[in-house]
Amino acid sequence: MVWPRTRSFQAGDFEAAVRAGALVQPVALQFADGRTAFVGDDTLVASVWRTVSLRRPRLVVLAITPLDATQVRSRGALADATATAIAGALRESPVRTPATAPTRVRPALPAGSPSLA
Repeated sequence: MVWPRTRSFQAGDFEAAVRAGALVQPVALQFADGRTAFVGDDTLVASVWRTVSLRRPRLVVLAITPLDATQVRSRGALADATATAIAGALRESPVRTPATAPTRVRPALPAGSPSLA
């Protein structure tokens, strides 16, 4: 299983690339430790807060072989190919991130912070 999971793309995200016959550059962003993972019933705000509160987070950027929009039959196929390429790069990445919650105490959100719960 790839952790973290990849975002699914919508076909419309690739409309411009298909119309222009452009290359699509898939990129995967991977934090090199579990301190940024969603934990339990975390909200998006809590997860983002924990991530931006980290001291010296290690972020790995994986540039993947570009995909040629002229070589696919539809924008949906390009969306699927992009997601597959990113998932494959994360699976093959030498960086291993834990699929379970970190054991440290997470910082609380400051008083008055918005919550998506």
